[in-house]
Amino acid sequence: MTYIKEEKQGAKSVYYKITTDKTGKELSRRKVEIPLFRIDRNDGVWFLLYDDDMNILTEPTRYLNFMMSMKSITTRKNSANALRLLYIFLSLHNCNVRDITLEKLNELIKFLQGINLNPVSHQVETYRCNESVNNYLGVYREFFRQSQIPCEALFDAKVSVQSFTFGNDSTGTTEKTQYINNLRTSSNARSIPKYISPDEFEALNKKAIEKQDKLAQCIMRLMYCYGMRLGEVLGLTIEDIKEASRDNTLVPLIIIRNRVSDKEFQYAKNLGHIQNKEAYKSKQYTKSRAEIIIDYSLYELILDYINEVHIPILEDNPDKYAKGNADIVSLRDIPEFNHYVFLNRQGNVLSGQTWGNYLKQYFLECNIQIDTNVKEFNLSHRFRHGFAMLHAHYRSHPVNALELQTMMRHKAISSTMVYYNPTAEEEFKIKEEFIQELFELIPSLEEGSELFK
Repeated sequence: MTYIKEEKQGAKSVYYKITTDKTGKELSRRKVEIPLFRIDRNDGVWFLLYDDDMNILTEPTRYLNFMMSMKSITTRKNSANALRLLYIFLSLHNCNVRDITLEKLNELIKFLQGINLNPVSHQVETYRCNESVNNYLGVYREFFRQSQIPCEALFDAKVSVQSFTFGNDSTGTTEKTQYINNLRTSSNARSIPKYISPDEFEALNKKAIEKQDKLAQCIMRLMYCYGMRLGEVLGLTIEDIKEASRDNTLVPLIIIRNRVSDKEFQYAKNLGHIQNKEAYKSKQYTKSRAEIIIDYSLYELILDYINEVHIPILEDNPDKYAKGNADIVSLRDIPEFNHYVFLNRQGNVLSGQTWGNYLKQYFLECNIQIDTNVKEFNLSHRFRHGFAMLHAHYRSHPVNALELQTMMRHKAISSTMVYYNPTAEEEFKIKEEFIQELFELIPSLEEGSELFK
């Protein structure tokens, strides 16, 4: 008998293909590990995938380091882990990546799920939810597509056209691709995530003004008033804040872009992530940026913050200050030096974790609910959700979904449409009004209803 066994070695899993005779005596054992290495070099981060004879796996390694070169390190790392699992499965089943049939794909899905359909032949320890498995399949589709590897079963899909309504009379359509072999997940009709309301933002901003905390004022205004993600804010450098002419008018501008010198908490989502400084000269990098026009009061507040915080550190401790230097990427009007804008109390570059702890204190002081140990309720991201809700609901003239999609720099309209769903309070109100109308139409239903109030 032959069976597959998973063993945990720290956070990593290795697998064994074991053959026994009828008495259970082990005849052979083959270890399948598929080593994955991350190498940090001056020219960027490299992910190398090997087979168990330490021969480099050419196609996934080329994909991770060249075809994905403009993706974030986090995205590349997640893809590398997914591809490692794919090649472990292929090795265990003596299958070539170009020979995945529908039957083999279904086996792969069960392998990813960790479901022991036959506990005798499969002894696994890792279990994954349907959504995680679908994410892995998405990685494989992109890898197969980019590497021109045929696999009819993996790409089998139905395409449907969905209509949506926004505003008063406006409608639109979007295409949705539903892959046949994706696993069923919970309903796609997501509820609106927790967000900062105008009243809550006013309380937070007043508290920051009261404390004369320009750091908090700047960051909270960038996220709430302009919808910036935290990584985009923390990745800002002095070079990214400027006045520029737009439509023959001088305006204060913020430029969002990624640099080689960025740390992972400073990455801007959906923009190119280059691996070496030579790429700054490329057209691809020049186009991979976003611009946000801000108000002059915020522009001047940021400049005041830079003058009050940066200059003393630069004068008193230039060596320490130099540790926060950022790459200069301008090809014209090149500054003498560049530095990340937001610093912690020790004068080092502000990290996401430090800011999160800092922001938590503001929430507590303003009596705003905090959800602990729940990633979806990231406190900083509530400001961006608040920005979306402000434009979708609170304005006297709300913007439509397509406009909001552009403002939030979403790739897909589906990410924006969630803000046009009813809130929990609105749903309760709608149901309550319906029940009252029902009681008026059918009075006998109201008898005994007090029991349920």
